[in-house]
Amino acid sequence: MNSLTIATEHSTDEADIRQRIDKLAGAIRARDVEAVISICTTDVVSFDIEPPPQHVGAEAEPKKSEPYQQQAAPPTDTDYGIVINNAANSSVGRLFTVWAEQRQIDTISVVRSARRAQQLAERYPAVPVVSTDKDEWATQVRAIAGRRPISVAVDPVGGQAAADLISLLAPGGTLITYGMLAEENIPLHASALLGNEIGLRGLNIGRWLTGVAPERRASDIAAAAALAATQPSELDVAGTYSLGQITDAVHHVSRAGKIGTVIVHT
Repeated sequence: MNSLTIATEHSTDEADIRQRIDKLAGAIRARDVEAVISICTTDVVSFDIEPPPQHVGAEAEPKKSEPYQQQAAPPTDTDYGIVINNAANSSVGRLFTVWAEQRQIDTISVVRSARRAQQLAERYPAVPVVSTDKDEWATQVRAIAGRRPISVAVDPVGGQAAADLISLLAPGGTLITYGMLAEENIPLHASALLGNEIGLRGLNIGRWLTGVAPERRASDIAAAAALAATQPSELDVAGTYSLGQITDAVHHVSRAGKIGTVIVHT
């Protein structure tokens, strides 16, 4: 009888906890600071990823939320044109899609297969997606953009894919590359840049850690934390490896069909 009582109480407690977590997540998604405070007790102790790491009391919640509120306020009077999001079915690509939608930045998702295109179309019905397994994919991208300029292309692949993206950019556009999945170099003639004043920009976490102002890093961390808190379904894990399996992990990163992040733990 005692074991039955304990099991029943455990189930009730678990349901109550899940309900509170769902309520808190909903308040965070809505960026409703008052709702977040109402869920917290007056002596709540919470921890954050940016300093100070520990906060005490519900009154700390409004101050903690300031960076998130700043990140959540998209400009409404600026036209960024169209942004091409290559490898859009990756974890980073999907998070970028969500981030851009929140800021009213229009994107075109580019993927390698019709199957992945279908998956993204179902996941983000308002975001156009094009598969490069069709010869006319570049023409499709231009048709979707219409008269609006393609101002930025975001690419983790490199190689011929990067060169193709450069050819789609409007004058003054920029290719931002944050990966080099392709083994070959980017086949690029200087005329492809000079004629339309195209810019190339590399992006990596090491440079971000050492070359970005602390205020900017705090703002970026706040944006990333908000995405992680409100979009956990976008954080797929493709595989987990120990440090001794680092070679297998590296091979998994470039494996065809990989979806999600490859994690290496010590």
